Amino acid sequence: MKCVAYMVIFLLLGCVPVAIKPDADFASALPEQRSADALATWQTQQRLQSLLVLGRRALEAGRLMRPAEDSAYKWFMQVLDIDDLNDQAHWGMRQITAQYMELAEQAFRDQRRGDAELMMARAMTVSATPQQCQALRVRYPDQKPRDNEFILSPADLAARNAGMIKHLGTIARQARDKHSRLTIVARSDSEGRWVYKQMRNAVDGYRLRGNIAIGSRPKVVLIDLSSG
Repeated sequence: MKCVAYMVIFLLLGCVPVAIKPDADFASALPEQRSADALATWQTQQRLQSLLVLGRRALEAGRLMRPAEDSAYKWFMQVLDIDDLNDQAHWGMRQITAQYMELAEQAFRDQRRGDAELMMARAMTVSATPQQCQALRVRYPDQKPRDNEFILSPADLAARNAGMIKHLGTIARQARDKHSRLTIVARSDSEGRWVYKQMRNAVDGYRLRGNIAIGSRPKVVLIDLSSG
């Protein structure tokens, strides 16, 4: 009888749950993993903020896509490579597109169609659509100069480079040979006087007759030359 009692007590004790101590290495790895994840997240956020600062600085300085190594496009693209839903990076890309489209429109106004197409091509690299670019072309149809009009590149004129001086010399000699009066259209009086001086120097001893007019599209018009 005692044996039966002892056996029952033994069986009952065997049913009591016993706490199992976890492996020490496994337990210690849990908080360390959480710390590593938090550190990685923090480092990513710091990296994103640094890239966004660089992007905004490049944007403010007008470094849209050039130079490639320090451009707004590069920095915002790096942000999107990490976080493709980043609102600030997408805002930056829209700003790049808008500025290139503004540059394209200004180039169209100045009759620099080649530069306008280049600016639009860069805008399309970011987010501009072909429809937007075509709409801009329609607003500024190609206006070919008449035979007696000689368009002056605003960029070369502003730089007053050798190419512009050579171009003005060619026009001046044609005015001399045709005994034509001329009108210089310039963006300012000082710019017009500079143009006249270069033309006069190209035909030393010949008196060029003409006047200066202010306009947004620089050119020289030979008044007495047939416009066809």
